[in-house]
Amino acid sequence: MKASAIAGTGDLALFAELARRDREYGANPTPGVRSPAPIAMAGRWPRRYDKSMGLEDKARELAAQKKNEPPVDWNAERKWWLDQLQRLHENVRRWLAKLVEKKLVEIRSTNTQITEENIGTYNAASLVLDFAGQGIVLEPKGTLLIGGRGRVDVYRRGARGSQPSMLILSGSKEDATWSIWPATRDHGARISLDEASFESLLESLL
Repeated sequence: MKASAIAGTGDLALFAELARRDREYGANPTPGVRSPAPIAMAGRWPRRYDKSMGLEDKARELAAQKKNEPPVDWNAERKWWLDQLQRLHENVRRWLAKLVEKKLVEIRSTNTQITEENIGTYNAASLVLDFAGQGIVLEPKGTLLIGGRGRVDVYRRGARGSQPSMLILSGSKEDATWSIWPATRDHGARISLDEASFESLLESLL
């Protein structure tokens, strides 16, 4: 086989062909001709071999770190997350208390089933805010998130296909706080969740 044909098949084919020649002819792919294998392999196998060894070392290091870490109490993680949801719902009910008293909004609680790795499947409370038939849903999505400790989607009932706004729980467990991430997904637009910002969010959805 010509060298150009080998190169055209890519690195894997090249290495397979060189290995076949080694098995068939020994050190030299063509009897009486100096082996081109060292030239073809120069700058290829040695670097990849080193990378492979580096990856193995890193994998061993991570495995050792994980072995030394204390086990995670996933039941406690789930309970903490559900406690945060309960506090959020208490705030929402307090913020809308005057509208509820005037019968301008009805607040209902429903169960949402969530499945998360390690934590498993569990039920979490969702809130439905009914403004004269126009429903705003606060639906929890989970706690094991990248860049946050919890997420609740906020959307108008009947418009679930559109991109929802989100409430993101972040910070340490001791001082975790909620913020609003609008449907535009502009990171710079995140604002702290309080009574005024929540009312503005609801106005934008109604």
